[in-house]
Amino acid sequence: MTSSKPILVTGTSGFVATHTIIRLLEQGYKIRGTLRTLSRETEVRETISKYVWANDWLEVIPVDLERDSGWNEAMKDVE
Repeated sequence: MTSSKPILVTGTSGFVATHTIIRLLEQGYKIRGTLRTLSRETEVRETISKYVWANDWLEVIPVDLERDSGWNEAMKDVE
Protein backbone atom coordinates (compact mmCIF):
# COMPACT_ATOMS: atom_id res chain seq x y z
CA MET A 1 0.00 0.00 0.00
CA THR A 2 1.43 3.38 -0.97
CA SER A 3 1.10 6.59 0.96
CA SER A 4 -0.19 9.92 -0.29
CA LYS A 5 2.82 11.58 1.40
CA PRO A 6 6.03 11.72 -0.60
CA ILE A 7 9.12 9.77 0.33
CA LEU A 8 12.27 11.88 0.66
CA VAL A 9 15.26 10.72 -1.40
CA THR A 10 18.36 12.85 -0.96
CA GLY A 11 21.08 13.26 -3.57
CA THR A 12 18.61 12.72 -6.39
CA SER A 13 21.23 12.88 -9.15
CA GLY A 14 23.33 10.09 -7.66
CA PHE A 15 23.47 6.54 -9.03
CA VAL A 16 21.88 4.84 -6.01
CA ALA A 17 19.26 7.55 -5.54
CA THR A 18 18.23 7.39 -9.20
CA HIS A 19 17.68 3.64 -9.04
CA THR A 20 15.85 3.96 -5.73
CA ILE A 21 13.55 6.61 -7.19
CA ILE A 22 12.79 4.45 -10.23
CA ARG A 23 11.85 1.47 -8.02
CA LEU A 24 9.69 3.60 -5.71
CA LEU A 25 7.90 5.22 -8.66
CA GLU A 26 7.25 1.78 -10.16
CA GLN A 27 5.54 0.87 -6.89
CA GLY A 28 3.34 3.98 -6.98
CA TYR A 29 5.08 6.19 -4.44
CA LYS A 30 5.39 9.95 -4.72
CA ILE A 31 8.97 11.16 -4.40
CA ARG A 32 10.51 14.38 -3.13
CA GLY A 33 14.15 14.52 -4.16
CA THR A 34 16.92 16.91 -3.22
CA LEU A 35 19.53 18.50 -5.46
CA ARG A 36 22.23 21.03 -4.70
CA THR A 37 21.20 22.96 -7.78
CA LEU A 38 18.09 22.77 -9.93
CA SER A 39 20.23 22.98 -13.06
CA ARG A 40 20.47 19.15 -12.91
CA GLU A 41 16.72 18.57 -12.61
CA THR A 42 16.16 18.16 -16.35
CA GLU A 43 18.98 15.62 -16.58
CA VAL A 44 17.57 13.64 -13.63
CA ARG A 45 14.03 13.65 -15.05
CA GLU A 46 15.28 12.55 -18.48
CA THR A 47 17.20 9.65 -16.96
CA ILE A 48 14.28 8.50 -14.81
CA SER A 49 11.77 8.88 -17.66
CA LYS A 50 13.68 6.26 -19.66
CA TYR A 51 12.41 3.71 -17.15
CA VAL A 52 9.22 5.04 -15.57
CA TRP A 53 6.74 7.93 -15.85
CA ALA A 54 7.52 10.51 -13.19
CA ASN A 55 6.05 13.87 -14.16
CA ASP A 56 3.67 14.64 -11.29
CA TRP A 57 5.11 12.01 -8.95
CA LEU A 58 8.60 13.49 -8.65
CA GLU A 59 9.17 16.81 -6.91
CA VAL A 60 12.68 18.25 -6.67
CA ILE A 61 13.78 20.65 -3.93
CA PRO A 62 17.11 22.54 -3.92
CA VAL A 63 19.05 22.11 -0.68
CA ASP A 64 22.49 23.12 0.51
CA LEU A 65 24.47 20.42 2.31
CA GLU A 66 26.58 23.05 4.06
CA ARG A 67 23.66 25.17 5.27
CA ASP A 68 20.17 24.71 6.60
CA SER A 69 18.56 26.27 3.52
CA GLY A 70 15.94 24.13 1.83
CA TRP A 71 15.82 21.31 4.37
CA ASN A 72 12.64 22.43 6.15
CA GLU A 73 10.80 22.47 2.83
CA ALA A 74 12.31 19.13 1.79
CA MET A 75 11.29 17.44 5.05
CA LYS A 76 7.76 18.88 5.27
CA ASP A 77 5.08 16.16 5.27
CA VAL A 78 7.26 13.30 4.02
CA GLU A 79 7.25 9.64 5.02
